[in-house]
Amino acid sequence: MDKANAESLFDNAEFWLGAKGTGARAHMDSHCISTLSVVLHGERRWRIGPVPRMPKGAGRSGDDEVVFDDGVAYKLNWKPMFEFTVKEGEAVLFPPGWIHETLNIAEGCTVALTTQFTIPHPVRYYRSFYNRLRRVGDLNSCWREMASWPGAKPPKKSEEAKQLAEQLFEERSRQGGFQSRQLDFFDDDEDGNVTRDEFVTTFVQWAATEHAVRKEKRKRMPHCDMTWEAPVPESAKDAQEL
Repeated sequence: MDKANAESLFDNAEFWLGAKGTGARAHMDSHCISTLSVVLHGERRWRIGPVPRMPKGAGRSGDDEVVFDDGVAYKLNWKPMFEFTVKEGEAVLFPPGWIHETLNIAEGCTVALTTQFTIPHPVRYYRSFYNRLRRVGDLNSCWREMASWPGAKPPKKSEEAKQLAEQLFEERSRQGGFQSRQLDFFDDDEDGNVTRDEFVTTFVQWAATEHAVRKEKRKRMPHCDMTWEAPVPESAKDAQEL
């Protein structure tokens, strides 16, 4: 095991013990790295789904607002994408922001170990769900890092963003390339290399997304879309965002 993961497993370890019928109501954790939950004894039912879609105009959380606290998702008609049982010796791994619910279903006491792993850092996941994760206050502690990977402040106009992206790409090429998390963020085809086109396109999309997020009004409870239908861009401008 990677040394960093071994340290992360130890530092974040939590043991959960519960009788049949006990568990956790639907909630979202504030971890910025992936979570692993292993059943050591007994059996546990999981209901889980990704961070809800955040339509344009739905608002965004305040910096320190917790939206999906214990049981809040039920009031928003949350329906899990997946439901399954984890038996003794089995585990479930999921990325940041996923709403989840657990129920111990074995006779006697169910024991589980839950922890987080540092490596691999879920950068590509953050890029794919950037608009959602960036607007839910539960993940406020992750926002600064998310916005740091491009390495610059987002220009307001797309042409300015493109020009800055060209300049940044040249600078990083001269400096020997990209750091690992920047590589994951910009490497769209996941071939281990960031091309000029990948960098410029992703940077422009990121800048547009950041400004779209900042235009959203701060709300205690953003109007999340809890359905699973594929979204349709409302405009050509929306299609140019992450």
